[in-house]
Amino acid sequence: MQRRLWFKAKTHGWGWTPATWHGWLATAIYASAFGIWIAYWVRSAEAGDASVLKGFAPLLLLTAGFVLLCWTKGEKPRWSWGRNKGDIR
Repeated sequence: MQRRLWFKAKTHGWGWTPATWHGWLATAIYASAFGIWIAYWVRSAEAGDASVLKGFAPLLLLTAGFVLLCWTKGEKPRWSWGRNKGDIR
């Protein structure tokens, strides 16, 4: 049985782009969680409770988890300069 990939390799550069609804849902959840944490951190900073480590550590963990998900559910990452002339996609 062939494995269904959630993310495909980008056409230009290094990384992934969502290829299925699973990938788009994971990306939306990541972006929402990132935005919610930033909003919470800004409110904490206004109240005088925010520290740099307290703000960035969860974002680093969240991003590392998302990259790990892309790595396991996506194509092998590679640097790409675009499509070859013979590619038909």
